[in-house]
Amino acid sequence: MPSSLSKEFDLKLAKEAGFALNRWPENEEEAKRAEEFLANELANLSLVEHEKILFDIYGIMAQEKEDPEMIDSKLNELQSELDRIESKEDYDQALQMNPAYVESRDFRLLFLRHEQFDAKSAAIMMVAHFVEKRTLFGSGEVLARDIVQADLGINEMSILRSGYLQMLPVRDASGRLIEFMTRRPADLVLEDEDDLCECRAVWYETMALLRDGESYSRGAVCLMMDYDFRMSNVNAFAAYSRMESSLPLTSVGSHYCYSDPDLTPLVHGVHIMMPEHCRCRFRVHFGDRDQLDFKLQTYGIPTEALPYKRDGSISTEHHLTRLEMLRSQEERAATIVQTPPVPENHQIVEEEEQGVIYIPGRFDILFGKSLLAKEHTGTRRALYYVEKYFDDYERASGKAGKTYIVASIVSSECWRLFVSAMNLLDILPRLT
Repeated sequence: MPSSLSKEFDLKLAKEAGFALNRWPENEEEAKRAEEFLANELANLSLVEHEKILFDIYGIMAQEKEDPEMIDSKLNELQSELDRIESKEDYDQALQMNPAYVESRDFRLLFLRHEQFDAKSAAIMMVAHFVEKRTLFGSGEVLARDIVQADLGINEMSILRSGYLQMLPVRDASGRLIEFMTRRPADLVLEDEDDLCECRAVWYETMALLRDGESYSRGAVCLMMDYDFRMSNVNAFAAYSRMESSLPLTSVGSHYCYSDPDLTPLVHGVHIMMPEHCRCRFRVHFGDRDQLDFKLQTYGIPTEALPYKRDGSISTEHHLTRLEMLRSQEERAATIVQTPPVPENHQIVEEEEQGVIYIPGRFDILFGKSLLAKEHTGTRRALYYVEKYFDDYERASGKAGKTYIVASIVSSECWRLFVSAMNLLDILPRLT
């Protein structure tokens, strides 16, 4: 069952604490008051809710297999719940324009999985999803398809390309995606940006991530380092929170890291204004870079992959490469859609498009010279088994004997590989 903690941005706790709702907290007194109300809220949670929160933050989650019959039943139940909702104009408009998109099994499963297969909650979220999408991108044909980079304006692309918001190229120890945010330099903030520019950029980034099969099953961790909320007002923060609540990517935990004590009132003020579901999964870390790295590592976050360098600069190499790959993929997809159908009597052979993995899983094997590739969990695991069976491989007679050893390794170990078993025959000696 879904958590009983509210995901709505209602400022209920901030109101109870007597905070002004049109500005961030500004002094130590307000920070202390925020801490007291946050501590009381956590103390009032049930033991089950406390346990669930800790399991989410540390990634101690049991991955249950989904029963196909249960999924079919829940999809039917979701449709029934959608039919019961009377006011859903944006959803109905999208359905009329492109039923294949709105009724897509994979698309609907995103919302069911996010709501832990509570069909009613998933239906409400789907309706809210299209309301928010219309608010951000308009009510044209874009409402009934995926958002692509071509739909974004100069400001949104500037935000994306700045790298202050990006996904780490690795996952945490539990295989979850890590969303990284830091302050954006003032010279990269355009004068004509509105409060929704960042929301549009995040919407695109999030929905692009959900093309990855592991994203919706394990959720994502948000990591903020020296992020300055003063660059946006409370209204912009509220719009951002409402937007996030309509996206079917589960935030299982957030970490805010900072070294400037003057940010303390602001951090606690932002904390108390978050939706309840996010507040309870928000962890604040203060200290120098070594202290912050150590604290993050205790949560299974690989700090060696952080794009935030010690001199304050941001690495964007992987990020920009990923954006370019996404853009190329979107352009290819658009070309396929626009290509006229081939006559029935004309036969062609289409090249099978290979799947692209942008953020490797824990057990993927990376072939490359970089330290990140060599130290990746999957690569080290593969090298262990290569070393374990290498003598047997060398002693094997002929290609058939070597192939048998490779096949036995692949069939007996739960590896998720980028290459086929036949290709391993050539790669195995080179790994050593």
